[in-house]
Amino acid sequence: DITVTSLSFSHLKDQKNQFLSGSYDEFLRLWDIRNVSKPLLRQKINVGGGIWRIKYHPAVENTVLVGAMHGGCCVVNFGDVKRNDFSDCNIRAEMDITCTFTEHKSMAYGADWLQNTANTKCERESMIAASCSFYDQKIFLWNTAQNSPR
Repeated sequence: DITVTSLSFSHLKDQKNQFLSGSYDEFLRLWDIRNVSKPLLRQKINVGGGIWRIKYHPAVENTVLVGAMHGGCCVVNFGDVKRNDFSDCNIRAEMDITCTFTEHKSMAYGADWLQNTANTKCERESMIAASCSFYDQKIFLWNTAQNSPR
């Protein structure tokens, strides 16, 4: 059995039935609420630590921020996934870790996107994330576009 530690539902209208789950097994999985017998994507992605937080980006589709305890934080992108037929779970969209942040000296629990209220146009170059950890008592702000890929 897998202990699920985090869930996050998509805020996009055409993906309203999709959600992501994370657990202590370190895998991020994409699901469709209309059929939870198996994940929507055949692929699951290992983020390097138990998943404590999943946060969809408020403006960039199919992009999430993950707080992965011992694995630090990472940004995961997955292709456009639309599904109406539940007979097959072999959708070919892929999940990719686009960057990681490992400056925390202990487990990263909290993560969220910093929204730029002065500029409503969201570009990948200005995707700022905030992350925190309990034991080292630090909060970091980091530009996900400048961080090196995993």
